[in-house]
Amino acid sequence: MVPRLRRFYVDRIFSKVGESLQLSPRETFHLHRVLRLKAGDRCRIFNREGAGAEALIEQISESRGAALQLQNVFPPPEKNLYLYIKAAQALPQKRKMDTLIDRAEELGVQELVVLETKRSVVRMKGEALERARKRWERIVVEAAKQSGSPVLTKLEGPVSFEKALEEKIAPEDQGFLFHPDPEGMAFSRMIEEIVSHRRPIFLFFGPEGGFTEEELRLAEARGVRKVFLGSSTLRLETAFLGVISAIRFLT
Repeated sequence: MVPRLRRFYVDRIFSKVGESLQLSPRETFHLHRVLRLKAGDRCRIFNREGAGAEALIEQISESRGAALQLQNVFPPPEKNLYLYIKAAQALPQKRKMDTLIDRAEELGVQELVVLETKRSVVRMKGEALERARKRWERIVVEAAKQSGSPVLTKLEGPVSFEKALEEKIAPEDQGFLFHPDPEGMAFSRMIEEIVSHRRPIFLFFGPEGGFTEEELRLAEARGVRKVFLGSSTLRLETAFLGVISAIRFLT
């Protein structure tokens, strides 16, 4: 079996065979020190737009970055080949967001909004928020390198629940909110609607304490429908991963 070429991230647009570019020192460290690749080896690269390429490693400098020459270039995948998933997750406790971001990237979530809701316990600002954002961006890149996902999850927030409803949902989006209310839409029915319409979807996941009645009314007024996941009370990370995995595999 031919070994899979290792993937590395470049923060630039590329399009031509024969084009030269450099990896960042951080990616070069991973290429050279961790994976032991050397000049003359081949690798793959990808960017935020979803384009990919096979590349020849021409030279390695840990201070300037590895010099690559593109051998084959692959355009971004057609958007209509993938169900476009947007998700909004209330910021959880104990760095659980790190894991959720990693899994969201693996599962091909195109956009992930970090929410602040009425019952959110964790609220970030200032230097702590900036450190978290940088860490989350690194997690997205590392997850994409490992999984081979064709998209890099776009991260936004934290933003308020009200702002997410007003500004983040596009007119063509199908909006769904997960809440333990037996009168909500059955999950199987939601899947049927997603398959039938094939429009982008926007999924709302609440905090540990759930959404408030006021938030539910605001969501309903915006056309977002409640979805019932069954009688068991799920941890927020279980609901997030279970729902998105099921949507990916069933649609």
